[in-house]
Amino acid sequence: MVGRAKRAKRTYNLAEPTIRRVRELSEFYGAAATQDGVVDLAVERLYLELRQAAEAAHWAQAATDSKFEREMREVDRDLRWAESGADSWPE
Repeated sequence: MVGRAKRAKRTYNLAEPTIRRVRELSEFYGAAATQDGVVDLAVERLYLELRQAAEAAHWAQAATDSKFEREMREVDRDLRWAESGADSWPE
């Protein structure tokens, strides 16, 4: 959980509208109990969004890789064999 992580004091120069929004998100909307909590949530959300986009790009690239496609077909075949309860390895 983000809130339980070890804390460190940092100084950032933020634009006034950002400062107002952080305060409003905490005080008015209750997004987090503190302004620090709002920043933690925002950074975590951005991190996860960018990581997901990078992973999607990797999968899209893999979909055009014939070696990867061949390997996935083999994995699919092997999994189907394993789920069938067969008594011997596939050929």
